[in-house]
Amino acid sequence: MDSAENAVAAALGETLRRNPNVVVTTGGLGPGTWDHTLVAVARVLRLPLTAHPVAHGQIERAYRRLHESGAVESAGLNLGREKVCRVPVGATLVPNALGIAPGVVCRLTGGVAVVCLPGAGKELRAMLDEALAVLTELGGRMKFTRREVEASTADEAALAPMLERLAEEFPDVHVSTRPAASKGGKAIVILETSAATEQHAESHIERAFKRLLALASGSR
Repeated sequence: MDSAENAVAAALGETLRRNPNVVVTTGGLGPGTWDHTLVAVARVLRLPLTAHPVAHGQIERAYRRLHESGAVESAGLNLGREKVCRVPVGATLVPNALGIAPGVVCRLTGGVAVVCLPGAGKELRAMLDEALAVLTELGGRMKFTRREVEASTADEAALAPMLERLAEEFPDVHVSTRPAASKGGKAIVILETSAATEQHAESHIERAFKRLLALASGSR
């Protein structure tokens, strides 16, 4: 396994453990043997890579244009170019009008989105708005739910070990805290998730909430 792939996977895994809403990567989407971003992302998200028919068409047309302009010697897809067509299962593409590799958005059950964009400056800037539009559209399809519960302490740091365990057990639920609303009050634990239906979202939250109560009472 390549050290660059391991480095990307380690950085992404560490970032996801912090329960972000959106993670953006730049670069590493091309045909080169050194381009490992999507392999690492698929590995961390435990999603297989698969050839995307839309990506295949876009990339084939891009290389045809490059060949006609004299920028590349051949217009066909070789092994490296075929690699660019492979994205994590269920991912949504972000069109790349200025380059070759499309951007990729992976929306996870818990609501977090991993957005992978090319590293070239012009392509990256041009695709940011497209990526935001994809995120907005995906968000509109999902049903979100949220639950708040008062903790037994105002010390958010003291809650961290328990909440980290909860997040590990329920990766589809975003776990966070906020300070007490008033002096002398207790911290608030926030559980958030999304799913294709409201019923599924509520089910995710309910299971995580019951586990939170069990962990707070000392149950293993």
